[in-house]
Order: sequence, then structure tokens, then C-alpha cells
Amino acid sequence: MRVGLYLSIGFVAVVEWCSVASFVATKDDDVMATPAEVSQDHRVSKTAPSPSKTHSQAKAFAGTVYSDIWSSAAAAGLSAGDVAQMAEIFAWQLDFSRDLQPGDRWRLTIENAPRGSQHLGAILAAEVERGDRVFQAIRYATAKQLGYYTADGGSLQRQFLRSPLYKTHVTSAFARHRFHPILKVSLPHLGVDYGAPYGTPVMAAGNGVVLAASFQGGSGKSVVLSHGHRYETRYKHLSRYAAGLKVGQRVNMGQVIGYVGATGLATGPHLHFEFYDGRRVINPEAAQFPAAEVVPPQERGVFMQLAAQARASLPPWPRRVDMASAKPSL
Repeated sequence: MRVGLYLSIGFVAVVEWCSVASFVATKDDDVMATPAEVSQDHRVSKTAPSPSKTHSQAKAFAGTVYSDIWSSAAAAGLSAGDVAQMAEIFAWQLDFSRDLQPGDRWRLTIENAPRGSQHLGAILAAEVERGDRVFQAIRYATAKQLGYYTADGGSLQRQFLRSPLYKTHVTSAFARHRFHPILKVSLPHLGVDYGAPYGTPVMAAGNGVVLAASFQGGSGKSVVLSHGHRYETRYKHLSRYAAGLKVGQRVNMGQVIGYVGATGLATGPHLHFEFYDGRRVINPEAAQFPAAEVVPPQERGVFMQLAAQARASLPPWPRRVDMASAKPSL
């Protein structure tokens, strides 16, 4: 191990827990625990699973961020897909690539791995401590929808993802004037460039319909999505499109629509992302989008009981680390 390299520390505990944070409430107000449902690319399922009583073995993980949460979670035993699931859950509260700092802590309870899977199941409850603030997420499903909520029933989700990439950094921000690195002139940069390795999956920012999936001159391979009558998003310089993607196809928020590349006028692999509100292009990094639905008032009592049980299932917080005095591990 190199001198000066910090270790990311985490731990895992196996707990027997009926997945009470993931349930379907019937008309008779019976609460049924249900197995988690996660799609193949580890996105959170947007539809509620079929109700069935189960008692599943869940695992509890916790860790402290030394360099980034991805290495901290990997040290605790989580896969990249599991961390990506957590990143999506907190997408509008935290940007895991930019917001978390050394010394921040996290903990979660997650369903055990389905048979034959390389990844664990759905996250049932999670908390991330950033500075002196704690962000919470409780998995909750009704017969109509499934989502993640705060402990008091507020929705964590918005109509759009905060970023169309899981792990990224902004290489060129939205600007009315920017010197173009290839054309060597000052032009408006009406979008955000996200740097990412070649082939990184690009996700649909929201539910929508594919308007275009084609090569568009300097924009290279591009995808354009319509999100109802008001919003439109554009994804440019892709290396390739998701298999089977075609014009007129409906896509879900978080669904992979293409992969990062450098087609068209590009100096290196990145995603150029544009967001339109009507005919007006807006800065997606600064936009404020409405939240999804909160827990209905008639279900709040049941939800509060289950939220308390879900939080009780979380492991203890890791010991606080004074990062100023922390010494590198040799």
C-alpha cells in the first residue's frame, strides 16, 4: 500500500428483519411486507410489486467517507450497483460525486441478494450524514406507486433526475459566453458538460418519449426526449445508443438511453446535456423542479409506524473520525 493513501472503512451486519419499509397497503389496511424489486440495471422499480407476505434476511452496512463514498461503500462490501441505487435515491438532496466530504458518514439496510444475483436487493432504509445534517430515506409502496420518503412522509423524488449520470463531474458549466475549444470562437454554451469515462451509461432525466436518436452534426450521436408538453432534454456526443432505442419509444426516469462518447465536435469523452422549458433553454444545475407526491394523509399513520421500524433496523453510526488529525494508513 502506498504511503499517503487513506483507507475507506465500513462494516456490515446481517439482521433478520421483515421488510416493513417496503409494503403494499390494501383496502383492508393489512400491511404486507414485500420483496424488493430492482431492475437489471439496478434502478429503483417505479411500480409496486405484487403483495406477498415474506420474512427476508436483510443486511446492514455503514461507513465513513475518507476519499469518496464509492470507495467507502466498496470497503464495506457494497457493489457499484448498490451504491448507484443509493445515489439515485438521494439524487435531489445530494450529489455523491461532489457534495460528500471526508468525515461524512452513511448507513443503510438493504435486502439480501436475490438468488444468482451479483448485487443485493432494494435499499429499505438509508441515512447519510453530511456535516451536521442527516438525510433520510424510507422505502414505501402503495398499490399504485413505489418510492422513497423522508421519515415524516415527504417525497425525496422530483420529476427529473439531478444528473443523467451516476458518477460524474462538471467539466463545462452552463454559460451565455464560452470560448469553444475546437472552433476557437466565443459561443453560448447552453447546456452542461459532464466528464465521464467512455461508455459510461447515460440515463433519461425523466419519464418521456424519444423524439430523436440520430447523428446531428457537431452534436454527434444524440438523443432527444420529450417530457409531456412542457419539457425536453437532449443528450449529445454519445458513443452509442441503448439497445433497441427508437423514436416514439417511452422511457422511464433513470432508464439507460445511451453511453458517453466523443462523437461530433468533442475534445474527449463527455456528455453534453441540455434542458428546455418550452422553447427556453435553462440551466439544469440551477433549476428547481416540483417534488413527487407525498405519502397520502390517510396512509400517514401506517407509514409513520413503519418508518420508525425501518430506522430502528439501521446499524449504529460508525465512530466519528477527526479528519484533521487522521493519519494515513501504511
